[in-house]
Amino acid sequence: MTTFSVLGLGGVSCWVGWRMQEILIDTHTDTIKHLSDRLPLDVQIYNESFPMAESVQLAIDKAPPNVLIWVEAADGEITAQSQSFQVIEPEFRENLFALYELPKQPNVYQVEQRYLVLCSDLLKVRGRNLGQMRIAQDITSNQLMLNRTMQGLWIVTGLAIVLLAAVIAWYIQRSLCPLRRISQIASTISAHDLSQAKMTLDKAPTEVRELAEKLNEMLSRLGLSWEQQRQLLGDISHELRTPLSVTYGSLQCMQRRGSSFSAMQQELLETAISETDRTIQLLQSLLDLARADNSCVYLHSERLKLNDLVADVVKLTEKAQHPLIKVNADQDIWMTTDRNCLIQILTHLLDNAAQYSPPDHPITITLSQTEETRTIEIRDYGCGMPLDQQERIFDRFYRIDHARSRATGGVGLGLSIVKTLVESMDGQIKVWSHPGEGSLFTVTLPSQLCSSSHLSTGIKD
Repeated sequence: MTTFSVLGLGGVSCWVGWRMQEILIDTHTDTIKHLSDRLPLDVQIYNESFPMAESVQLAIDKAPPNVLIWVEAADGEITAQSQSFQVIEPEFRENLFALYELPKQPNVYQVEQRYLVLCSDLLKVRGRNLGQMRIAQDITSNQLMLNRTMQGLWIVTGLAIVLLAAVIAWYIQRSLCPLRRISQIASTISAHDLSQAKMTLDKAPTEVRELAEKLNEMLSRLGLSWEQQRQLLGDISHELRTPLSVTYGSLQCMQRRGSSFSAMQQELLETAISETDRTIQLLQSLLDLARADNSCVYLHSERLKLNDLVADVVKLTEKAQHPLIKVNADQDIWMTTDRNCLIQILTHLLDNAAQYSPPDHPITITLSQTEETRTIEIRDYGCGMPLDQQERIFDRFYRIDHARSRATGGVGLGLSIVKTLVESMDGQIKVWSHPGEGSLFTVTLPSQLCSSSHLSTGIKD
């Protein structure tokens, strides 16, 4: 808009200046053209009563006083000239007489500090060539007035452009403020506060207010849907866990007392027990995620030695899944955090590393600390994963095709639970991986965790 305004106002100013210059030049050139055509006729009329030289002078004296006319013979001698030459500066007069090859059609020239309309033509009377007739009209005052007018016009145009640009910028900024406010509000909305999120715009254009109202309606619908989904997930997980636990216990009891079962019956019974156990683990993971989504994670802060806690988790993992786990720590690391959450984080990460690492390749755990943070790095040398899939491994039920299969025993929720627990402890988790080179998970937690508790709201224990 500013560019079009500049082009428009600049174009109008240029056109006005050009048009004024044309009018000024046309006015004076028409006068000079009329004198150039009239002078031979006046000489012819005067020549009927006076000699030729006197007739030429009389015709020249008849011209307006601001017009300078002189006749120059073939040898360069001035044979006749206007009386006005007597009152002008000798230097300027000599410069005029020294001009050669003036155009036949009148045109504007600058001589010294003056603007003149000049033209030249042969003075012929009754077929006799009396010399070169030269005509000059001083338009300096008019030209200077036009120049001052154009300067004022350009100044006014520049001020108008600056003012217009400022007004446009202010108006655009004022119009975009509500949209920027909507963007700021939208960036702070999370899944946990969809139903309470509101976009309030007091001073905004009607269209923007209507947009904010529609967005509020959409957020309300999304919040209601999200609450219903979380409630349904928690209820189903809780209601299914109890009968499955009973079924799992019954199957185990049957297995212990089933010495008379055939081989096929034993195999079917083991399959049922395995699948029931996997389903119970899935439901427990879903319950954990439902509690976390519903802000029901209970964090109990206690001071603990990170080295000892990691060693305890490593012993359990070595016995159950992977025999080669190395822990690297240069010093004793103490922190105040939730022991159970940290054990769950380490267990899921070590389970994940053990599932995708060959038994003869070690898993490395590196512990480090700063004044405000504690860092846990878990490195495996398994199959790794491509870059485009690393951002999705924390999504629920996401599996990498060539690695995350049912044969591994995972349900695709372990890393989701880890990410949820880490974020609930005000920490961060990052992953680096490359196909064929393994993966590195880095967990950064604060050294001091404030004790906080969240009451359950709708998720049954």
